[in-house]
Amino acid sequence: MLLRNFTALAFLALMPLIAAAQAPPQTEALRASLREALPAYWTIRSFREIERRQAEVSGTPRLTVYFEAEVVPGTDLYLPVGLCAGPFAILTRTRGPEEPRRLKGRIRMQPADGRWKSLVRLFNPVSGLGRPLASFDMPVLELGSQKQIELVAALRAARIDAGSGTAEPSCDLPEIAAVRSSDASAREARESREARHLLELLQQAMAERDAAMAAQRAAEAERDAAMARATRASDERDRLLAALTQRNRLLKQDMASAESEQELTRGLRPNDKSSHAPSPDAPSPKELRRKLDAVRAEGLALRAALEARTSEIRDLRGKLTDQEKLAAAEALAAEELRKKLKEADAERIALTLNLEEARKRAEETLNLLGAAEAAKARAQEVLVQVKAASARDRRQIAVLNRQIAELHKQLTSLQAVLDASEARDFANQVQVQTLATRLNVALAQVAAERKRAAQLEAGKTRSLRKEVDTLRKQADSCDPALAQFVTARQALFAQARKTLTEADGITVTDDRFVLSAAALFKSGSATLTPQGRRQIDRMAEVLRSVQSEIGAVQGWILRVDGHTDRTGSPEANWQLSQARALSVLRYLVEEKGFSPKHLSANGFGQFQPISPFTSPEALAKNRRIEVKLARR
Repeated sequence: MLLRNFTALAFLALMPLIAAAQAPPQTEALRASLREALPAYWTIRSFREIERRQAEVSGTPRLTVYFEAEVVPGTDLYLPVGLCAGPFAILTRTRGPEEPRRLKGRIRMQPADGRWKSLVRLFNPVSGLGRPLASFDMPVLELGSQKQIELVAALRAARIDAGSGTAEPSCDLPEIAAVRSSDASAREARESREARHLLELLQQAMAERDAAMAAQRAAEAERDAAMARATRASDERDRLLAALTQRNRLLKQDMASAESEQELTRGLRPNDKSSHAPSPDAPSPKELRRKLDAVRAEGLALRAALEARTSEIRDLRGKLTDQEKLAAAEALAAEELRKKLKEADAERIALTLNLEEARKRAEETLNLLGAAEAAKARAQEVLVQVKAASARDRRQIAVLNRQIAELHKQLTSLQAVLDASEARDFANQVQVQTLATRLNVALAQVAAERKRAAQLEAGKTRSLRKEVDTLRKQADSCDPALAQFVTARQALFAQARKTLTEADGITVTDDRFVLSAAALFKSGSATLTPQGRRQIDRMAEVLRSVQSEIGAVQGWILRVDGHTDRTGSPEANWQLSQARALSVLRYLVEEKGFSPKHLSANGFGQFQPISPFTSPEALAKNRRIEVKLARR
C-alpha cells in the first residue's frame, strides 16, 4: 500500500516535467503566430529569432522568444480625412506597397489543452497605418490627386456659372473629423471599460491562483509530514522486529541451556548412582536447582517482553495503516488542487490574451486617432492653401486685365515708334553696306601686315639659330675639356642603350641610369638584394666598356643619388636615401673595383619626385637610385 501511494505521488510530481518535455515550437510555428497578430494584407518578408528563454511557472513550462522581422504591405494604405462633393471620401496615402518595416517583439508560448498557445507583443506596433483602397464602401478620392483637383475645379466653375459668387468645393473635413472624433472617443471609452473589466477578472484569477497555490503548498507540506511519520514508524517497527529476533535467539539459547540443566538434574537421581557417580568438581544438586529456577524465571520474563513487543507492533501496524490512508487522501486532495490550479492558469492565460487584445485595440485606436488628426491637419492646410491660391488667382486676373489694357496703349505708341524706326533702319542699312566695304579693305590690310610680321619673325629665328651655333662652336673651341666630357657621356649612354634591355631592369635616359629601389632593396632596408647586385653588375659592365673615353676626361665623377617616396617622416627618408646610395657606392668600390675618388653618394629623400601623385605606381617610381656621369 505504501509503495503504491509513493508511486502515485511520484507520478503527480513528474507531471509538470512530462508536460515540459513536449517538443517546443519551431520557427515556422512562431512565424505563423506573428502572422495571426498582423493585419491580413501584410506579408512577412523575413523572420529571425534573437533569443529563446525557457522557464517553469507553477509547474507549467513557458517559452519566450525574442524576434526581429521585416514586413511589407500588400498594397497602398489609406486613411479617410473627410468628404468632398457629396458621395466622395477624401483619402490620404500613409504607406506604399514597397516600403518595408522592421518589427521587434516577443512571443510567449505555453502548452494548454494539448497544444501551444501564443501571445505576441510588438515593441514597435504596425497599427495606425491605414487600410487598402478596396476596403472602402464608398467612392474615394486621394488627397492632392489630379482627379480631386479636377473635381474641385468643376464644382467651382459650376457655382460660378450658377451665380453663387465664390466657388468652393463642399469638403466637410471639420464635420467628418468631429463625427470621427466622437466615434473614436466612444470606442476608446468602451474599450477602456472592457480593459478595466478584464483587468479585474485577471486580478481575481490571480488571487484565486495564489490561494490555490498556497493550499497546494500546505497539502504538500502535510503530505511530506505524513510520509515522514510513516517512515519513522516503519523504522521503529524494523528496529523492534530486530530486537525481538535477537531476544528470541537469546531465549532459545537459554532454553537449550535449561534443558541441558534438567538433564543434568535427572542424572542426579539415586538409581543412577552406580553409573553416574559425581565427580569431586561437579556442582551440588541444590546449586543446580537454583540455576534452573533462575533460567526459568528469565525465560518467563523474556516471554512477557516478547508478548509486550508483539502487542506494540500490532498497534504500530494499525497506526501505519491509518497514516497510509491519510497520505492517500492527501495525495488525492493535492491532485484536485493541481487540476484547479491548471484550470486557473488556463483562465489566467485566456484573460491575459483578452487583455492584450484589448490593449492592442486601444493602441490601434490611439494610433488611428493620431494619424487622422495629422491627416486632418494636412487636409486643412491644403484647403487653406487652395483658398489662398483662389483669392490670389482672382487678384492676379484683375492685375493682368489692367496690364493688358496698359499694354494695348503701349502697343499703339510702339507701332508709331516702329514705323519711324523702319525709316531709320533703311538709312542705316545703306550706311552699314558702306561700312562693310571699308571693313573688308581694312581686314585685307591687317592680313598683309600679319604675313609680313611672320616672315620677319622667321628670319629672326633663323638668324638667332645661326648665332647659337656660332656661340656653341666658340664655346667648344674655348673649353675642350667640356666637349670631351660631353663626348664621353654621349658614348656611355649610347653604349648603354645598345647593351641593356628591359630584362635588366635599368632605365637609361639622356644623362643617367635609373634603377628601381624595389629591385635593389627590401622595403625599409639599405642592404642590396641578389637581384640588385646583378643589376649593378650589368651597369658596371657598361661603364667599363667606355672606360677609355671616360678616363680621358679630367675631373669626372660618378654620382649615386638615392630617392624615396613621401611616406614617412622627411628625416627618415633622408637617412634611408643616403644609406642606399652609400650601399651602392660601397658595392662599386669593394666588388667592382671602382676608385673611391671618382664616386659620390647623395641622398635627396622625398624632395625630387618623378611623379607628384600618391598612387602605388607613382610612389614606386619615386623610390629609385640614379647614377649619372658628372664633373667636379
